[in-house]
Amino acid sequence: MDRETAIELLLQHHEFPGSFVFRVIVEPHALETVSDALTEVMGGAPTKRTEAWSRTRKYCSIRLTYTAQSPEDVLAGFARLGDIDGVRAQL
Repeated sequence: MDRETAIELLLQHHEFPGSFVFRVIVEPHALETVSDALTEVMGGAPTKRTEAWSRTRKYCSIRLTYTAQSPEDVLAGFARLGDIDGVRAQL
């Protein structure tokens, strides 16, 4: 999907500034790296954080809620997640 389409979709489904939840499936070694990277990109700590571990604890589903000022902030967050070793999925 191109950037303009992604921005249009974000604007259709979210209010900015407003809360945005990043859902990420990670390997355990990348858990804090994901949180730290998103905190840096989003310009502040998450307002909410939840974790759900796989039965074998091989993966963790982490949900981080941030206040996004614009759809560009959200896209920057997803771009940063793509650079992290151990991220298995971004939702």
